[in-house]
Amino acid sequence: KVQRIEKHTEKLLRKSRIRNISQETKQNNMNVSNRAKQSMMKPGWNIQRRIQEDEKYRQAEDYASKVKAIEKNTNWHEGQKKYEVQKAHKKNERDVELEMEYANRELKTRRMYRLKELYEREALQYEQELNAMGYAIYRDIE
Repeated sequence: KVQRIEKHTEKLLRKSRIRNISQETKQNNMNVSNRAKQSMMKPGWNIQRRIQEDEKYRQAEDYASKVKAIEKNTNWHEGQKKYEVQKAHKKNERDVELEMEYANRELKTRRMYRLKELYEREALQYEQELNAMGYAIYRDIE
């Protein structure tokens, strides 16, 4: 009889423990949901949520503006790269034109110098021929 009573008490204890555990679990679940509700019901919770959302949007806008700045920079560099060959070609053409202009100036200067020398030689030769014939050139010396 004693053993039966002990077994019966053990069964009752187990059942009560299971009940206690299930009640504690229910209680914990209720506490969690109550805490969540209470946190939502705290004064200013909606303001805090709005502040968090606004901060998230501000960060997204900052990121978008950074991406836009990078896009502008990239487009500028691509444009420079795209027209680099044409710019180099134009620069070379300008350099060639400038070089031709300088060469023409130098050529004119040399021609004028040679022409002057030619006139001086011809004048000297003409004077010598006149001297050989007995004539002289009259020069005004001031």
